[in-house]
Amino acid sequence: MKKRLKLHRLIYLGVSGYIAFVLIHQQILIHSIKVEQISRMDQITKLKSKNEMLKGQEKTYESNPDLYYEKLAREKLGLVKQDETPIVNSPEKDAEK
Repeated sequence: MKKRLKLHRLIYLGVSGYIAFVLIHQQILIHSIKVEQISRMDQITKLKSKNEMLKGQEKTYESNPDLYYEKLAREKLGLVKQDETPIVNSPEKDAEK
């Protein structure tokens, strides 16, 4: 009779331990998923604000294409207007940063 009682206790402890392990593991997974979800929501928020900014630029450049051409000329070709002084960063100082 005592052996049967010990066997029941052993089975009960084994099942209880397994259930505790599964619950703890699930809680850890839930926490990591929530952290990832928060990170993704932050990314979505940043991308939405960037999208709105780009839409605003698009409207500006559609209404006045000369602004866009000027921006391209300044960025890609390094052109400057009259009476402007161009500022050029040296590659050595950029490498130090």
